[in-house]
Amino acid sequence: RLDIPAQVIAVTGEPDFGRAMDWVAGGVFNVLGKPLDETRLRRLVMATVEHCETFKAVLKSAKDDAGAMPFELSRSLVSFYHGLAGRLDRADVKKYIIDSVKKLCGARRVELSLTEELSGSSYCLETNTVILNDDPARVYFDASQAPAMKKPLGSRISFDLHSGDQMLGELILYFDQQSDLAIRHRETLLEVASAASAALSSVAKYQKAVNMAARDSLTGLYNRRIFSEVLHREFAQAQRHNFDLSLLSLDLDHFKSVNDNFGHQTGDKVLKAVARAIADVARGSDLPARVGGEEFAIILPHTNQDQAYVLAERLRKILAESPFNISGAAFRQTISQGIAGTEHFMVKSAEDMVYWADQALYLAKREGRDAIRSVTDLPMAPAMKDRPYAFQ
Repeated sequence: RLDIPAQVIAVTGEPDFGRAMDWVAGGVFNVLGKPLDETRLRRLVMATVEHCETFKAVLKSAKDDAGAMPFELSRSLVSFYHGLAGRLDRADVKKYIIDSVKKLCGARRVELSLTEELSGSSYCLETNTVILNDDPARVYFDASQAPAMKKPLGSRISFDLHSGDQMLGELILYFDQQSDLAIRHRETLLEVASAASAALSSVAKYQKAVNMAARDSLTGLYNRRIFSEVLHREFAQAQRHNFDLSLLSLDLDHFKSVNDNFGHQTGDKVLKAVARAIADVARGSDLPARVGGEEFAIILPHTNQDQAYVLAERLRKILAESPFNISGAAFRQTISQGIAGTEHFMVKSAEDMVYWADQALYLAKREGRDAIRSVTDLPMAPAMKDRPYAFQ
C-alpha cells in the first residue's frame, strides 16, 4: 500500500489457503508455493507488470502539465488508485468506487452495475459471513423516474469495465450540466475505469477461490466447515441479543436404493435437484448446507420452531409433488426433517442444537419418513453420561 509502482509476489514452502488470503487482503499481488513452476511464475510476472503499467498511466495522466488537471485532482486520482489496493470484499470495493468517483468527478449520481459472476452470493472468509445477492436490476436514472430530483440531467458518461475478455460490469456517471471533466479529461476517466476494472478482477478471482473452499462441489450449497462456523456464530448472536434461532436437519429417505437401482450418476442428479429445492425454499438470511452424503441442514436466524416448521413443510411438499423419471421409471424422493430451536430448554449450545435436531430427524425416520418432527416431539427421560436428558 506504499506510494510506489511495485507489486509483491509472496513465495512460501508451506502454502495455506487462509494465510494466503490474509496476505492478499493485505496487499500482496499473489502467492506461489514451492517448488516454483517457471511457466506459472512467468505468467504471473507479466500480469504484475501490466498492473504496474496501469499505475504508471494514472500517474502520467495526473501530471500537472500545461492544460492538465489541477494538482489537487491529480493527488485525488493517485489516492483513488492506492485506495483500491488490498480491497477484496465485493461490497467494500463497490462502495469505495462509487463514493470515490462521485467525489472525484462531482457527479450527481454514479452507478456501478456488476455482472452475474460478481453479483452472486459469496462467503467472506475474513468476517465469516454470507454476502447476499445484489439486486440484478439496474435503474437508469432520469428526472421522470425520480420526481424528487427537480433539476434535469445534463450529461451521462459510461465506461465498460473488463479484464481481458471477461466483462465485469459498467460504470455510469450522471452530471447536472455538461461536465468539463468528462469532456476534457476523458482519458483520465478511462484510467479510473481501468483501475476499477483491475480491482474488480481481483475481487472476482478472490471470490471464486473462497467460494470453492466454502461450497460443496456437487450441489453448490455451503459445506460442513462453513455450516459449523456460521452456526456457532449465529448461536452466540442469538444468545447475546435474545433472538430466535432454529436449525433444520434433513435426510433423504431410502437414498441407498436410488444408487443401487439407478446408479450413482442418477444419485448425484437427485442430490443436485434436492439441493436446488432447498436453496429455493431458503430465505436470503438462511444458510443451506450439505453436511454429509445425503444429509443437509438449513440455519434459520430470527426463526422460532413453529416458523421453521412452515418452511420445512413447504420443502416437503415440493419434493413429494416433484417425481423423478429415470429411464422410464418414475419415483418420488422424499425427505425426513428434524427441527431444534433456541427456545427449547434443552438447547444450550450450537452442539446441542445439532444433537437435538438430529434426534428429531431420527424420530421422523422411525415414524414412517416423509415427515417433520421437532425437539418438542421427543419423549424425554433422565440420561446417563454427560447429558441431563436423552432421547428415549
